[in-house]
Amino acid sequence: MQDIPLDTKKRGPTSRLLQELIRQAPAEYVTVGWLISHRHSFGIAMLCLGLLATTPVGSMLPGVILAVMAVQMIAGRAQPVFPRFIMTRRLPTKQLLWLGARGAAVMY
Repeated sequence: MQDIPLDTKKRGPTSRLLQELIRQAPAEYVTVGWLISHRHSFGIAMLCLGLLATTPVGSMLPGVILAVMAVQMIAGRAQPVFPRFIMTRRLPTKQLLWLGARGAAVMY
């Protein structure tokens, strides 16, 4: 099993991490693979999926993906792993900005 560092004092606030991720986002679109290629990708991905799950229209799919990610975390993975068709899925950057604004507002 892989050792997970417990250096939480070295980590910054999640809101700052989310702002940095948004700042680095490509102008036109982002892929799911790009989103989860960053440090703390489990947390960012779970935050975005959790925000999506609060909408009445799309709560089923994010809930299933969250469950899959939880199993991967329990298994000790450092980053989430998804099939290629999910990793290459394009999302407009403006949707990431919307999610980031909502997420940052909740975290402050």
